[in-house]
Amino acid sequence: LAPPPAAPRPAASAVESVPAPPAVPPPAASAAEAAPAPPPAPPQPEAPADDAPPGAAGSLLVRSRPPGAVVQVDGVEVGVTPVEVPDVSFGAHRVRMELPGYRPWVAEVDVSGTEQVRVGASLEPGGRP
Repeated sequence: LAPPPAAPRPAASAVESVPAPPAVPPPAASAAEAAPAPPPAPPQPEAPADDAPPGAAGSLLVRSRPPGAVVQVDGVEVGVTPVEVPDVSFGAHRVRMELPGYRPWVAEVDVSGTEQVRVGASLEPGGRP
């Protein structure tokens, strides 16, 4: 048996490989054209009126008529009227007063500086004895 015929060879190309010219970087853009302008900064929250340092707190002075009401601030019992509540963080707080025989009294107070916030209530008869 004769060996199989050899595969035909492709014809030689008439085009020679020529190395590509070196890449030329594009002209440099100015700084204004290179990147878009950053977005405007978001508004900053207003500082407390007295420019208190971070971690500062105010206080509450809570009184009732008649005195002797149990006082809660944000659901935590803090004493009986009249009472001073120190180290109250800035922001809104719920103050509740209860005295047997009187209706419960609830209000929201805002502590926005290191000064003392006064809270007073005239309790109305009619609650549970």
